[in-house]
Amino acid sequence: MTENLWQKLEHISFEPTDRCWIERIHHLGYVDRCFAACTQGKPFIDTPDSTICSASAMLAQLAVGALLASVDAVMDGVVNNAFCAIRPPPGHPGGRW
Repeated sequence: MTENLWQKLEHISFEPTDRCWIERIHHLGYVDRCFAACTQGKPFIDTPDSTICSASAMLAQLAVGALLASVDAVMDGVVNNAFCAIRPPPGHPGGRW
């Protein structure tokens, strides 16, 4: 029954979003620390249980880009509802970026 589920879904194109959308939710200093830590190749942000990798910042921008594209598709009437099968990037505490 679920073998054809992927084909039944409406796939929405998206791009990485500008980090300004992340900054609307999180303090600029935190976003700066996160992006800098990724660029510097650090293994975690703030505490060792918040692991990151060099791609974590880009993954966050992709995740937010997918969410924004999905909201736009619903608001524009392209789809009736949306579900984004994403998760927080590595190193994200509490399930929110």
